Amino acid sequence: MQLFFWRKYFCAVGMAMLLLAGAASAQNASVGTVTQLQGSATVTQGTAPARGLKNGDPVFKDDLFETGPGAKLLITLTDATKLTLGPNAEVVIDAFVYNPNGGANTAALRVTAGAMRLVAGALEKAGGPQAIQVATPVATIGIRGTDFFVEQDGGHLSVALFSGYRVAVTNAAGETLLRPGEGTDIWGPDIKTAGAPTQALTWAPERVNRALGLVTLARATERTLPYAQPVAAADDVGTALIQGKFKIDGRYRYEYVDQASRPQTATASTLRLRVAYETQSWNGFFAGVGGEIALNISTLGRECQ
Repeated sequence: MQLFFWRKYFCAVGMAMLLLAGAASAQNASVGTVTQLQGSATVTQGTAPARGLKNGDPVFKDDLFETGPGAKLLITLTDATKLTLGPNAEVVIDAFVYNPNGGANTAALRVTAGAMRLVAGALEKAGGPQAIQVATPVATIGIRGTDFFVEQDGGHLSVALFSGYRVAVTNAAGETLLRPGEGTDIWGPDIKTAGAPTQALTWAPERVNRALGLVTLARATERTLPYAQPVAAADDVGTALIQGKFKIDGRYRYEYVDQASRPQTATASTLRLRVAYETQSWNGFFAGVGGEIALNISTLGRECQ
């Protein structure tokens, strides 16, 4: 009887130790990898001193990442989420849990300085509408978007949604909801005294391209692919198709040739007309169609004489 008791006791202790070891292993498991580094960046883990990063380094929960001047850092998380930091950025991964077969899927990031772009992976769908949260000194950001941008520049926060469904930017003074192509700004020293997020506005192409330039890694010989124009968002396909925008572009060209060997001068007048239609965005997709005609109006002038 006594032998049976001790056998059960040791089995229970052994199971408890295995469970604790499994929990500790999960706690210390890597949540991603440094995929690409341009310039210098460091990571700080707990109370350990900061150390330099290199391609292939593992990424863990509670890591503090800091990039140097002109540096850019790309991190790929285990669900294929792409996290890109721009120059002079400070970002902490406060939480990241991805279990494709479970329900506890969540990510929490903290941006205290610089620019960050996040292109969500499988966690966004597995975790639901509140799966991704971003904290900043002046607001919290709830994400339901595939591709969004955050920049904390001193007391100025900029947030934009490039594609996806919706982003909610909230602080004590108010809340602004963003749809694809829209952005908002907040000014203030901290979340308690900062002003409310500005009204959602479509970002101009210049501002979108500046943001992309801050968080896009490219070779020195490459240029960042620009957005042709910011797109408005529609709630359904029908609305996207019928509420697009027409573009009309006309150009006139005049040519004059005077050669000493020719008894007469030559002239030509050409009118080129280009017409295009672009739909609104729906779930990050949009379409366009266009065409052009060229008309020699110098010939028309002679026929009318």
